[in-house]
Amino acid sequence: MQSWPLQQRVARFDCLLLAQAQQAAACNASHSAQARVCRWLLELRDRCDSDVVPLTQNFLAHMVGVQRTTVTLVAGRLQALGIIRCRRGKVRVLDAAKLEHFTCECYSRMKNLRESLWGTRAQEQAIAVPPVALHPERAGNGGAHAHASKLPQ
Repeated sequence: MQSWPLQQRVARFDCLLLAQAQQAAACNASHSAQARVCRWLLELRDRCDSDVVPLTQNFLAHMVGVQRTTVTLVAGRLQALGIIRCRRGKVRVLDAAKLEHFTCECYSRMKNLRESLWGTRAQEQAIAVPPVALHPERAGNGGAHAHASKLPQ
């Protein structure tokens, strides 16, 4: 890589990825299923930049390291409190502040690290490099989306 800004972004991404893996392992070993479910829902909400997260309870159970029935119980409690609403394959976060109240400190720790290394979502979007700038040969062939499904060779 010859682009210094790109090298910096890749290095920050590597650091963040390693920190997330370490934090997730520590969290899974130390915190309750409810706290971990809440953490995952908030992290996915942040990454999707939406209150509606495409997610099955089975997938969430796998990511949290519990049985699906445990996620069903936790989700039922959160729904009863008006914090989330579950529908087939989707979870809607109704009250992120209350959801954060039920999570462990791992969520805020990782959010702060992510923002310090990567910036906020608004900052990230403001400095994003358009795909055409990365692949100028695509500009004449319908723009960046013309070959979006093909992997670079």
